[in-house]
Amino acid sequence: MSDDATPALPSAADALFPGFADPPVTARPRVWWHWMDGNIDPAGIVKDLEWLSSSGAGGVQAFTGSMGIPQYTRERVSFRSPAWQTAISCAASTSTRLGLELAVATSAGWSATGGPWVAPHAGMKKLVWSTTAVTAGQPALPRLAVPPSVSGPFQDVPFGAIRNDPVGVPEFYDDVAVLALPRRGGHFQLTPSRVVASGTTSGDRHPESLADGTFWPTAEVVAASGTTWITAEFDQPTHVSSVRVGLPASRGFGVAPAPTAHVEASTDGVTFSKVADLPASGSPVRSASFPTITARCFRLVLETGKGHEFPLVQGIKPLPFAASKGGGTFKVSAFQLFSGGRVARSEEKAGYAPVPDYYALDGRTCHTSDAVQPQDIIDVTAFLGPDGILDWTPDSGDWTILRYGYSLTGHLNAPAPVDATGLEVDKLDAALVTRYFSDYLGFFEEALGSGLDGVSALLSDSIESGPQNWTGAMRAEFMKRRGYDLLPWLPAISGIVVGSAEQSDSFLWDLRKTISELLAENHYGTIADIARERGLTYYAEALEDHRPQLGDDVGMRSYADVPMGAMWCYEPDKGPQPTYVADLRGAASVAHVYGKAATGAESMSAFGKPFAFAPRTLKPIADLEFALGVNLLNIHTSPHQPEAVPKPGVTLSPYLGQSFTRNETWAHAAKPWLDYLGRCSYLLQQGIYAADVAYFYGEEAPVTGVFGDTAPEVPAGHGFDLINLDGLLNHVTVTPAGGLLTTGGTTYRLLYLGGTSHRMTLRAVRRLIELLQDGALVAGWRPERSPSQSDDPAEWSAAVDLLWGGHPGLIDLAGVAAEEGVSTALARAGVEPDWVMEAAAAANLPVIHRQLPNAELYFVSNQRERAEQVSASFRGTATAAECWDPVAASRTPIAFRPEAGRTAVELQLEPFGSAFVLLHRTGGATVNVSDTSEEIAAAHTLEGPWEVTFDGDGQDPSALVMPGVAPWAGPGADAHGPDVTGFSGTGTYRHTFSTDGILTGPGKRLLLDLGGVSELAEVRVNGSTVGTLWTCPFRVDVTDAIRAGSNEVEIAVTNTWWNRLAGDAAEGNFARPAASIFEPDAPTMPAGLHGPVRLLVLDD
Repeated sequence: MSDDATPALPSAADALFPGFADPPVTARPRVWWHWMDGNIDPAGIVKDLEWLSSSGAGGVQAFTGSMGIPQYTRERVSFRSPAWQTAISCAASTSTRLGLELAVATSAGWSATGGPWVAPHAGMKKLVWSTTAVTAGQPALPRLAVPPSVSGPFQDVPFGAIRNDPVGVPEFYDDVAVLALPRRGGHFQLTPSRVVASGTTSGDRHPESLADGTFWPTAEVVAASGTTWITAEFDQPTHVSSVRVGLPASRGFGVAPAPTAHVEASTDGVTFSKVADLPASGSPVRSASFPTITARCFRLVLETGKGHEFPLVQGIKPLPFAASKGGGTFKVSAFQLFSGGRVARSEEKAGYAPVPDYYALDGRTCHTSDAVQPQDIIDVTAFLGPDGILDWTPDSGDWTILRYGYSLTGHLNAPAPVDATGLEVDKLDAALVTRYFSDYLGFFEEALGSGLDGVSALLSDSIESGPQNWTGAMRAEFMKRRGYDLLPWLPAISGIVVGSAEQSDSFLWDLRKTISELLAENHYGTIADIARERGLTYYAEALEDHRPQLGDDVGMRSYADVPMGAMWCYEPDKGPQPTYVADLRGAASVAHVYGKAATGAESMSAFGKPFAFAPRTLKPIADLEFALGVNLLNIHTSPHQPEAVPKPGVTLSPYLGQSFTRNETWAHAAKPWLDYLGRCSYLLQQGIYAADVAYFYGEEAPVTGVFGDTAPEVPAGHGFDLINLDGLLNHVTVTPAGGLLTTGGTTYRLLYLGGTSHRMTLRAVRRLIELLQDGALVAGWRPERSPSQSDDPAEWSAAVDLLWGGHPGLIDLAGVAAEEGVSTALARAGVEPDWVMEAAAAANLPVIHRQLPNAELYFVSNQRERAEQVSASFRGTATAAECWDPVAASRTPIAFRPEAGRTAVELQLEPFGSAFVLLHRTGGATVNVSDTSEEIAAAHTLEGPWEVTFDGDGQDPSALVMPGVAPWAGPGADAHGPDVTGFSGTGTYRHTFSTDGILTGPGKRLLLDLGGVSELAEVRVNGSTVGTLWTCPFRVDVTDAIRAGSNEVEIAVTNTWWNRLAGDAAEGNFARPAASIFEPDAPTMPAGLHGPVRLLVLDD
């Protein structure tokens, strides 16, 4: 068959095209629909939903939030009030009428599951203790102090010390156990002769009391030049091996940075040398253990920490958080020195606060005299009387009595209206989670009158409820999961070395593992069960940003029907933060491994660039989400707009959110954008994800922790998924060809042991042996040791010897640098790239591949704002090739070249362009075509004059007459008055031209090319609408609208709200929401038609 023949293409994809052209609701984007600060009215609800439906949205996900938005409605609608019930009923009935999916968040606020109906006993819990010294033969029985019942993050530190407490968190306490253990030097803090501060002190505590063993209240020490110190002096040289300090600091958005801290020692009180650093973390207490230092003076040195830099574009006022830069006063609640060694950073290891990598906290090997052996620890719980008297004393020696109990962490659901704020429910107790939802969903059932009619989904936003390290059934759950009793190991939670430093760390790893499993199963698993019982779809995010608390983010999302991640807006030249890339990759991996129909994303979240986004600038962000495996977008955010609110309307907060509402300037033209998102989602929901590598990221940290700052070391051209141990155990089998087949249908060629897999449990080792024996290909480095106290060292060593015993399927990467691990393994396995993209230097072309019946589908995104000529090569041979354009909703046969078992095609991608390449594998004879690119026979520039008229909310600039097309605002537009340069809305460019000399014959195709546009344009020719253009190329077919002789073209260009808000700020007019955060000299953004506008005549 000759190259210029164009027979019909194979019909395998024909059935897909109608859904691509007009995507079904299952593929259309959802939006997050925040009801802010009681600004709610039914009329606005109806208009919101009708606009979203007409714009092509598939559903809304309703949140009840509070970020200090002013009241615009006549009355504030409180949660669960009759007015709220009316609003919910209106939302449900309207959604049903319009065919929209209505989801509700799992609590008020966006994290996580809490409210005022959660009773104290049902709140999130932490382990607490009191410590008492007893000696054989002492005259009286010891009275044990009740451990702190304070609700807060650690011991007696109150919740209000770290977070805003708008409701007054209640207290709760219950006993756990009483343990007696031989006393060691690390059990009780030393008592200095004097404690002095370098600066003036104030507050509720004197420095002299900082060694008394409590962690609240604080002494406030004034710092000179950002540095201060507190010195503990002894009369004689004293042995010190560990330290613990209390530095409670507020957490959350815009707070002052935690101070940096270290400890120094001196023999003379003059010359000091550093002993240990005390790195900042989420814990209000920091600790360190070190080789014994003998000195007379020990000094805690505090310096102002580095504040977080908030990304704000030019023209936006700095955040009103002066404290975020750090103050001149430090709050200190403890400075405790110990003669014996302790568990290094036990507070974090015990789950009171997360760290990025717990393996990096390995402590030094302490002296055996500092440790207590577990067999020497006695359970004396039965001897504790109701009056606190312990009817037990030792036969000999000095002993330590630890009375353990649990109190509340005090965490509240947030940010929620006060009337909807209460304790977060215990995430580790399935029965309490079930009771929570019985109440919570009951409020909606009461409002709807009959079940949950109209509500079809539940959504868990990324969890921000904070750490929790205890629950009522913890001892039993730990025994069931880890195979040994945690009771004799509890002192390790308090920082006391049990067995050895390594054994204590191993126990604490087991504790954290148990917490993570319970969080996934009893919180997320329970919600999923409840949703399933009620016929609801369950959407769930996990950790999102690095490691805000314990949990395995793949395991947490494995229970969801739609696992989700989050992507925040980024500048294309800088790219996204790695943690969000990892979050989306993790969510997609859950879908591929566990067999979920869709991967969702909290999509295009934004900060610090208010009302500056339009589809043109959002497109590369959405496209990257698609390339990472997302196929159902959840746009962040579309706050509910009451009728009374002035435009641009209610926001999540002025700084936060990419505001996508019916009050947006371009709201009337949003449908082509949502259609594009739906088309991409629809195609990416077809078939099965294709990947080469299953990347086992280890058993220590979540994917957003392991890859929070650096991407997985997988070379370009290879699809991959991130897989956890549960996935390997329960969702992967080995195919006869040696591939790893998942529950979701994806088959990997290689299992790679990366991330934190240098330590591996016996269970993981044995599973790898099974996979190798079944014929899988596994690559990695020999594990160093087990992280778990559960594993018998001899059994573990024998299993690793067997695993690394020369099995033909094992690729040993000994001597290979970690960053070269995957590429080396793929090369040794003979796996060539699935795709290769050759383009100009610095091109950024992410790709995703899905396998269809008898065809391969590739999505390619251009992340640069420049055109790219791409020579693409795909693994395997094709019989035909097509390019599907999700902007134009078109499919076109394209030329291809067979090349040594591969298929090569040429792609021309517009700036921020994208395309689907469909390669048919079967369908009869090979069908190839000649180059299908269209040649421009002639180009005619439409010169002026151009009349420009304006239509904007409350704005009325006079019409302009321009000699040629040009923007009305931005660089080069200074000649226009502020009413024009500060205009936001639609400016319509009108021009009359003649086709005489242009239409030289029948059958010519004519395109109108607008050049550049800020931000989108609706084009009308001779009164007929010919298209809405929102991304490159700003070009539309006008063949059927053009006539001989005189023609009129109207190009209605809409910009964003930025210029009007900047103009309001310059005028001192702050009536419009969000204008107050603009600087008075904020620059205007380009707005209007850049041109040149040309009429293009194409060859026949």
